[in-house]
Formats: sequence, C-alpha cells, structure tokens
Amino acid sequence: MTQEQILQQLCEIITVNFGISTEHITPDAAFRANLGMDSLDLVDMTFFINKTFDINEDASQYHDLVTVQDVVTFVHIRTKDNVSS
Repeated sequence: MTQEQILQQLCEIITVNFGISTEHITPDAAFRANLGMDSLDLVDMTFFINKTFDINEDASQYHDLVTVQDVVTFVHIRTKDNVSS
C-alpha cells in the first residue's frame, strides 16, 4: 500500500468519524493544533486505524505522532511489515 493510499484512507477515517472537513486534512496538519482533536479522539482514531489497516498497535505507540504524515509513515512501515511476513 502506498503512502498516498494510506493518506486517502486516513482522511476518510478522520472525516467520517470525527466530522473534520477534508480541506483541513493535509499531511502537515497537526491533529491537536490544526484539526482540533483531543486525547479521546486520538485514542479512538488509533482503533479505527488498526482496524482499517489490519495492524495491531497499542494506543501508546501513536503517542509521539503529531501530524497526519507522521501517522501515514507509521502505518506505511507497519503495512510493509505485514506484507513481508
């Protein structure tokens, strides 16, 4: 899965589940500062990401991910690992 595909799916997750307009979701957008997500939103988002991308990461693994691109890269690395396993 490419980073662009991951970005598209992540945008859909954020839009559908948190009501944030796609025009605000850019790779450099920070979840808290730019998208207005709080800590509970971020925990919920980890659930949706794990389910959508078939990865099994604890919410604490997402703690240092600040921007949309941080999550895209994080997921890309883990989905590559899934494919090669």
